[in-house]
Amino acid sequence: MSLSVSVTLMPYPKDYMSPKIKTFNGKQGNDKDHLMKFIMSLGVYGPIDYLKSKELLNFLIENVYA
Repeated sequence: MSLSVSVTLMPYPKDYMSPKIKTFNGKQGNDKDHLMKFIMSLGVYGPIDYLKSKELLNFLIENVYA
């Protein structure tokens, strides 16, 4: 099973709400700062690696097909 499929199948924590993630255009700001803001937006769920991967994957998919 690929990593993206296994991450997608992992459940969200109870009462979890996905944060709003601001798009990074590469022209303004710093990519590392943007990534840290993304992790901080996850709050207490930030240390959960599969959740970071799942949110980032969902964000990328939404923006590709938007």
